[in-house]
Amino acid sequence: MTWDAKSIEWIFSGIGVLAVSGVVYLIRKWFSKSEPMQSGFTNSIVINQTNSGALGLPQGPVDQSISSANATKPKSGLAILFVDDDTKFKVVSILKNHGWLNTRIIRDVTSLEQPEVASADILFVDIQGVGKILQFKDEGLGLVVALKRKYPGKKVVIYSAENGINAFHAAFKHADDRINKDADPYEFIEVVERLLE
Repeated sequence: MTWDAKSIEWIFSGIGVLAVSGVVYLIRKWFSKSEPMQSGFTNSIVINQTNSGALGLPQGPVDQSISSANATKPKSGLAILFVDDDTKFKVVSILKNHGWLNTRIIRDVTSLEQPEVASADILFVDIQGVGKILQFKDEGLGLVVALKRKYPGKKVVIYSAENGINAFHAAFKHADDRINKDADPYEFIEVVERLLE
């Protein structure tokens, strides 16, 4: 076998590509470690804590590492509560199957401070058949208003299968979103994702 200039060029181009790929891999690996590699070089940025707020920077230590566990944490950590007298509402299990593991359903609210309500980040409230225990005149609509007044930071979504709803009720001003109870499950997922933006 004879080695001509093209053969040698081909070998070195393949080796060259492999060598460059190896260097890129090592650099990426070096930067992805949470602790800096022990070398002669150190990079550090010091921000005066008293001035960082004035600059619009977050106060205190900030963890900027990204991992797959942190990327899924919002889904698994987010508490979604459905208030519905039909406790077999299928969307609850579908949300769980899509990764929203902390999704629950209760028949009605017995107290605005009950643990399920207090710990929920997003509440879906059916407007028929709920709110009766707390004797809201407008059932679920009254419950929505009370929940938003008690917990203004929580997201509250109205849903119903009935079409003849009082569209001028104050609950529609207070609610963060609304959806038809007969909507496809993916639409409920879209509502959750939209509320997280």
